[in-house]
Amino acid sequence: NVSLDWNLALPEFMKHCRAQGVRRVLQVSGSLRKMADLSTVLGEAGIRCERCVVKASRNLPMPSGFESASFMAVRKFLRSCQAEGKPLPDLVFFSDDHLAAGGLWAFADAHVDVPGTVRVVTWANRGDEPAYAKDLTMMVMDPRAHGHAIAKSVIEWLEKGRLSVCPTLGPEYVCGQTFA
Repeated sequence: NVSLDWNLALPEFMKHCRAQGVRRVLQVSGSLRKMADLSTVLGEAGIRCERCVVKASRNLPMPSGFESASFMAVRKFLRSCQAEGKPLPDLVFFSDDHLAAGGLWAFADAHVDVPGTVRVVTWANRGDEPAYAKDLTMMVMDPRAHGHAIAKSVIEWLEKGRLSVCPTLGPEYVCGQTFA
């Protein structure tokens, strides 16, 4: 059996959060999907997690609709923090790479320094992550490597009728410059 573990990268991510003294996280999501929901694991570690659910623009095709909606949602969040005199979170986690593209655009538009003022982590597929001036810190899925592991398992199963190793696939935590 090949299994998929969406939480495979969480231990390294949490270790990094603790090492960096993260106390407050804003999670920007396109839905309330559980696969990229960090609120439970962050809460168990004593880290406060706020959620910002972004609804894609119906006027734009995907993924532009997500990028634009994320830009608007993050810009609104930044403005509300400023108006209310609230500090920005220590970290913003984007549960989708297209949401990250729009959010990073909003940070640049508001002159928010990443990672100086706000640290950023995004979910992404290897080779399809948003373009940014600094290396992104990511929870990365690698479809090519995962496809290779699955194909190798299928071949072994066909040849031997069993698997010597049952691979567990999932994201890898890659620390970049946006969570320094």
